[in-house]
Amino acid sequence: MKLDLSAPAPEERVEGEKIYLRPITEADIDMVLEWRNAPRTVENFYYRKPITHDEQLQWIRTRVQTGQVHQFVVVLKETQEPIGCVYLQHFRPERYEAESGVFFSETAPAGQGLAAAAVDLLNRVYGFGKLGLHRSVAKVLAYNTASRKLHEKVGFVKERLIEHDAFLDGKWEDTILYGLYREELEIPCAGAEDAENAESVAAADKDAAQKLAERLLRVEVPGSKSITNRALLLAMLGCGTSTLKGVLFSEDSEAFLGCVQSLGYDLKVDRERREVSVTGCGGDLPKHEASLYVGSAGTAARFLTAVLGVSSGSFHMDSSDQMKRRPMAPLLRSLAELGAQIAYEGEEGFFPFTLCGHGFGRQEISIDIGDSSQFLSALLVASALAQPAKCEASGPERPAGCEGDAEGFTVHVEGRHGMAYIRMTARMMEQFGVRTRETVREEKGTRKVSYVTPYGQSFRAQEYEIEPDASAAAYFYAMCPLLRLPVRVRGIHFDSLQGDVRFIRILERMGCEATDTEEGILLSPPEDGHLRGITVNMSDCSDQAITLSAIAPFADAPVRIEGIGHIRLQESDRLSAISTELERLGIRTLTGEDWIEIFPGEPCGALVETYGDHRMAMGFSLIGLRVPHLRIRNPYCCRKTFAEYFADLYNLFEK
Repeated sequence: MKLDLSAPAPEERVEGEKIYLRPITEADIDMVLEWRNAPRTVENFYYRKPITHDEQLQWIRTRVQTGQVHQFVVVLKETQEPIGCVYLQHFRPERYEAESGVFFSETAPAGQGLAAAAVDLLNRVYGFGKLGLHRSVAKVLAYNTASRKLHEKVGFVKERLIEHDAFLDGKWEDTILYGLYREELEIPCAGAEDAENAESVAAADKDAAQKLAERLLRVEVPGSKSITNRALLLAMLGCGTSTLKGVLFSEDSEAFLGCVQSLGYDLKVDRERREVSVTGCGGDLPKHEASLYVGSAGTAARFLTAVLGVSSGSFHMDSSDQMKRRPMAPLLRSLAELGAQIAYEGEEGFFPFTLCGHGFGRQEISIDIGDSSQFLSALLVASALAQPAKCEASGPERPAGCEGDAEGFTVHVEGRHGMAYIRMTARMMEQFGVRTRETVREEKGTRKVSYVTPYGQSFRAQEYEIEPDASAAAYFYAMCPLLRLPVRVRGIHFDSLQGDVRFIRILERMGCEATDTEEGILLSPPEDGHLRGITVNMSDCSDQAITLSAIAPFADAPVRIEGIGHIRLQESDRLSAISTELERLGIRTLTGEDWIEIFPGEPCGALVETYGDHRMAMGFSLIGLRVPHLRIRNPYCCRKTFAEYFADLYNLFEK
């Protein structure tokens, strides 16, 4: 459903036999303004200047009349008394969202309870229903505890603090941004004909087919999550101010930004320009005691824990429930061996815990990356802070902790998966001025890998451009063979820092053709129209295992994905989730310890469970482009990395 700002007013809705909504009238506006602003002159924070009562009245009346604001009065059913007003404004049709608000008379009976019911009706019945919104946001004054509780009661999720956002009573106030999301979305089906015979569609509706193709040729995605959070950490550890451009603002990066701020760093954020400036302290911490909340961000959880674990201070670390289930033990064991003290509040090896760092008690460490390559990446960045040990003795008398390479801190690696992300970390460290080198040796017929970071290096401040997210781009590239349309994503090239660009090579093996152009990689569908089945090891780009699984049923032979056992320990048990949801759609699968095989078939429309996993939501949405009536539950769990994915999807395909 396209967002229709001219949608009619809602029917009268009764809640608990006490209230209903009706459209606001001319006579209501003065009354409502009296509830909102007792003084005759107010500071309007949209204009950022004082305006009179009459000016504000005219401002509201004009916007209500022109449909820029939809306002409804809350009426007490028993007495027909108007007691409050709720509204939607600041529409963003291209993003299927608007801002909602509420204000009530101070004398309204049980005002907060009625307000909560009214906001719920406004958003779910009118906003999500009649207007077709995907998302409603609300800005609430930070000090207004009652209003915050009201929004949380009806399901709004706190997203971030916005400093100095509202200019009220002659001073700036902080606000908190809340978001309310649809519980499920039906994916706009591009149509079986579009996929089965592009030529016949073009003949039947040449203009529509050409328009669709042109939109797909020029897809843009936000900045890379992996690069954004690594760049924030490296800038934090640098000496001087770094300006990061093309920053991704997502749930994960907001969590990382919040942690950087909690540690006391000077931080300037410009979301409109997608820029962040961080003033680093050359590896020192502005605060040596802090409480950090990493949310569900694995990069924040692992990278910050490693750095703080070798720094001086005491840090309380907490996370979302989802992150509390994800592995941390190998990294925490390594930090304990280096001298950190860790006090767990729950199960050992998991969040939450208090971390007391004491520097580097050793000059080498081993890390098992079987569960996550982020453990190694985190230690590599932290290793730049190491100093050479003062070890004058040699031979058997050499003190513990002086082992390893005399030139630098050494990390010995157990396991091999996710090495593309390790290479990304090493390349970014080098871009910020710190070199680490990989060494390989044979030991009893086994290949052993270590990394040595030479002493005496430091991260330098700089202006840094963040690449577009290859992981996000992969969903659009997967549409190419699925819908038989060419796709080009701006700024995605084969020389990317990101390992997920390899997904395009996998699509080439399945019959697509890729050309790296100045604007970005152009992917063309198979000439014969057939997507080929393959066997592929995806240990280096496992985030795209779900994406490949989603298009696998449309291949001409089974698709077998190997080397992905570790994805059972990510935001969800992804191997189990893929199999369960494909079986729900009527597709046969087989699974093993680290592999899944998907057989060709015709999926049916159904409600897909996402398990709170952003990649399940985005990956399985692809099937809905070919299959009618496929719905995604909790679609906006994708805000973890790509908050605007479904808005972008609807803009491409909704007719």
